[in-house]
Amino acid sequence: MRFALLAFLSLTFVACDSASIEQGDPFVYATDGTDGVSGLIRAPNGDLVVVGSSEGIPRPADGTLALPTVLRFSETGTLRSAEVYRDIGFGRVVSAAFLGDELAVTAYAGPDDIGSSQVVVYRTDGQGRRVSELLRPRAEFAPVEAFVGLEDGSAVVAVRPESPDAPSLYRIDASGRVAWSERPGGLRVSALAPAPAGDVYLLGQRVGVGPVVARVRGNDGSLVWSLDWDNTATPERLAATSAGVAVLENRRSLADGSSIRVVPVSSSGAVGTPISVASAPGSADGTSHSERSLRGTSLADLGGGRFAVAYTESGRDIFTAPDAWVVTASAQGVSERQRFGVEGRWVDASSMLRLLDGRLAVAGSVGPEQISGYGGDDFDIVVRLYDIR
Repeated sequence: MRFALLAFLSLTFVACDSASIEQGDPFVYATDGTDGVSGLIRAPNGDLVVVGSSEGIPRPADGTLALPTVLRFSETGTLRSAEVYRDIGFGRVVSAAFLGDELAVTAYAGPDDIGSSQVVVYRTDGQGRRVSELLRPRAEFAPVEAFVGLEDGSAVVAVRPESPDAPSLYRIDASGRVAWSERPGGLRVSALAPAPAGDVYLLGQRVGVGPVVARVRGNDGSLVWSLDWDNTATPERLAATSAGVAVLENRRSLADGSSIRVVPVSSSGAVGTPISVASAPGSADGTSHSERSLRGTSLADLGGGRFAVAYTESGRDIFTAPDAWVVTASAQGVSERQRFGVEGRWVDASSMLRLLDGRLAVAGSVGPEQISGYGGDDFDIVVRLYDIR
């Protein structure tokens, strides 16, 4: 199987710090500060919408003060628009979905900006410019990959409620009206994926119990089924498949090391055979940190039982930049892997999706060789296309 990086004759660069990006990356958005990716979705016309933050600077304590940002690229890498929410001084656009042909985004503002956390869902135009406010829930923050558009033009968004009795899920119809709000099974929700018949798969946490994978009815937000997940694993992402949903999980311990798996779950809630993606051994004595640590960061379904997985590989030294890899995996094993980003520079592969022509788009950020540890380092947004057909 061919797994090759697609090269384009022309590149799109914004600002002047593109030296941190290796030649051959077709989609780049760069400022002098920290630019990061939260999500990547496809527009109805095939454009790619990247949401996250940009122009980040060091905050007084550890962290980064950044501005919520919506980018829109054509399929050939042309930057069509870059919308930055400058009235939100500490936050990011966490996720996005389409309500029919119109874009909606979830923006998060942290307490350094307005005194308390705020989550707002906006309807925007095609460039991400805010048109109206759809929802301002009672929430502490909104998780990434927790806003999913459905076939009827509606969407479901998840938030982290600020109180035990507040909803964690909201369904917004195509007109922008909130159709229902629920907290199914008392769950805190961290990821969503579309399910058949207008339903939604979710990844969540049952307080005091552990991680949960569930299916929720689209017409009222009630549970169809729920699975208490293995407490020794950390499920990170979901991807809808033709047979159900797939779960990207990380496992880590000092004795056993770290491993990444994709676990298929049927539409009726039956757990299939896990697919091993990568593993690293634990420490020799079982009580200290191992030499290498792996973490799965993103997942996409490729059809036919095949998946694309992005993961990072870090060393024991926290000052050494991690490597990021993209692989394809199936029950038959793992195919040739490709690097994401630049060797020796800090990198993260945050989100991915399969394009209509079968290629794979991976969005993330590439930074310097060394980071300050106080935030505000110069990271640039990168989207790379891989031919996995």
